[in-house]
Amino acid sequence: MPWWQFTDISIGPLTFQVWGLLVSLAFLVSIIVAYFELKRKGLDSKIVLDLAVWIIFGAIIGSRLFYVINEWSKFQNNLVDIFKIWEGGMALYGGVALGSLAAWLFIKKKKLKFGPYADAVLFVLPLGLFIGRIGCFMIHDHLGTITSLPWGIEYQGALRHETAMYSMVAN
Repeated sequence: MPWWQFTDISIGPLTFQVWGLLVSLAFLVSIIVAYFELKRKGLDSKIVLDLAVWIIFGAIIGSRLFYVINEWSKFQNNLVDIFKIWEGGMALYGGVALGSLAAWLFIKKKKLKFGPYADAVLFVLPLGLFIGRIGCFMIHDHLGTITSLPWGIEYQGALRHETAMYSMVAN
């Protein structure tokens, strides 16, 4: 596949980042599906928006925190850059870890049983990850090692694995 990037959409004076739009869409679709999954399981589906706020904040903070830890050399001399999330830099596993912790804290605060709610909410995680990885694919921020496979992405004179596509399929 030839190299291309689709990073932003401009509408009048506004510019939207494609990755951010798709991650936002992933959260929105996941919230809707989680609502119906909670309802189907006979659980309190009315808490889904409050729970989603906790998860989203936990996921954003966790994904940025883990990225900063992994890329500390980029931040150690200018700590203000840690907060510049619009310049990119998130780590999925940090978002899952702190988003899960935030969900656990919320469920405990509400004095509900964690297991049934976790089961219903984690049901939507692969769907959300799939949609978010579409954004990764559009901006090609996860090019892997050199390959000879026909679906490799042409980049700097070589075909490379597009790891976001593999992640989409896995989800």
